[in-house]
Amino acid sequence: MNFDKDRRSFPRANYPCKIVLSTGSGKKVFYLHTENISAGGIRVILAEKLEIGQVVDIELFAEIIPIKCQGKVIWSVDIKPINGDKTLLFDVGIEFVDIAEDDQQRLKKLVESLLR
Repeated sequence: MNFDKDRRSFPRANYPCKIVLSTGSGKKVFYLHTENISAGGIRVILAEKLEIGQVVDIELFAEIIPIKCQGKVIWSVDIKPINGDKTLLFDVGIEFVDIAEDDQQRLKKLVESLLR
C-alpha cells in the first residue's frame, strides 16, 4: 500500500476498542477490535474482504456512550498467512462518512488524550 501518512487529516492512536461493523447487503456483522482510531476513521483487521468504496454501519464502543455512524472502506490490504496458517486476513481502513459532529469531537478528544 502506498499511502502518505503525512497527508492524513486526523492523528491516529493505537486503541483497541470494541466495534461492530454491519454491511448493507445481507447484513453481515463483524464483532472485533480496532487497530487504531482517529476522529476521521478506523483501521481494523478482518477475516473477510470488504470492497473499496463499500459503506458499512459502525457501532463503536470507545467510551461509555457508543458511537453509531457510517463509514466507507478506503483501502484494504491482504495480510499473508504466517507459520503455515491458511487463514487470509485483511487490513482495512474505514473513513467515517456519516458521523455526528459531537461524536467526532468526542473521538478527537479521546485520541488527543491517548497521544499525550
